[in-house]
Amino acid sequence: MISTVLVLVVSLAACRATTSHVYPPDPTLTNYSDERAPLYFGLMQSFGGDFDGSGSIAGVHVALDLINRDASLLPGYRLHYTFMDSQCDRSIALDGFFRMITGEPTVIALIGSGCSPATEPTAEVSHYYNITQLSCISSSPELENRLRFRNYFQLLSSDISYALTLFGTVRHYKWRHVAIIVQRENLFTTVTEDLKVLLRNDNISFTERAFDSSVGIAGLKGDIFDPDARIFLIVAFAIHAQQLLCESFHRGIVPPRYIWITFAWYGDEWWLEEPGGDTSYSCSVDEREEVISMSLSLLTSDFISHLGNISTDTGISGYEFLDLEKYHLNTPPLNL
Repeated sequence: MISTVLVLVVSLAACRATTSHVYPPDPTLTNYSDERAPLYFGLMQSFGGDFDGSGSIAGVHVALDLINRDASLLPGYRLHYTFMDSQCDRSIALDGFFRMITGEPTVIALIGSGCSPATEPTAEVSHYYNITQLSCISSSPELENRLRFRNYFQLLSSDISYALTLFGTVRHYKWRHVAIIVQRENLFTTVTEDLKVLLRNDNISFTERAFDSSVGIAGLKGDIFDPDARIFLIVAFAIHAQQLLCESFHRGIVPPRYIWITFAWYGDEWWLEEPGGDTSYSCSVDEREEVISMSLSLLTSDFISHLGNISTDTGISGYEFLDLEKYHLNTPPLNL
């Protein structure tokens, strides 16, 4: 029971991590000489690969500060975490999970594993070790399967809602043909399968190009863009979307004749980052901005903006949380 409560409290804070009431630092965050016994949970996030979830670490530090300041929450205990980078990779995440649960210190719960592809294999086995696992980042519809993922919980709504959002956008603008470019991960393919049903039922034509994560868009072997399409839906991680922008620029697939639809959860100005992976799909920032200049970014939920000045169960509002997070981002060790 204690592990379930702790992982939920910490994850709630971590999920609200975005950026930005500065307050005096808690000396016990760095002073471990107090007499409370240490209690650890595992934190597995992705700092590389297809997805960067490093921004959640500041939210974890906010939560730890709030919990460790309140002596009524864990009488006699002080909460800590042990960290591992999943790199948004199935094999690395699973190896990291077993290292965490068999090594020292003993962990009582797990927050992770940083992205849906890395979370699925760990969430499938965590119940065998009586580990409560919760993610504030993963949102694959596949993770809703309670028979497979028995001790797993998530705070984000399933990305299956993006199918309705994408379809609603296409229908709103009365587009009759769209091109779908999808990465073969459960997180994305479950969305596009539902989307295709909706499009067919409304007599909207579409084409689909799918690529494996291991090879990226190079796996499409040049057959990337539907020559008859003017509306392109990118259903993939941002690293591949950046490459697609570059390739579309080189092929003259630019606004206003062509429109791109992407996920808003890529982050602010995600296209400014240099495309990773295959260097053959690269271009300048100006070139990527030209392609993205008339695009649409879709977001199905943004609960931090709805919290505003409303006080939560933690005793702070959404805006105060953002201030606390900003403080931690500019304070050691996170500002290093």
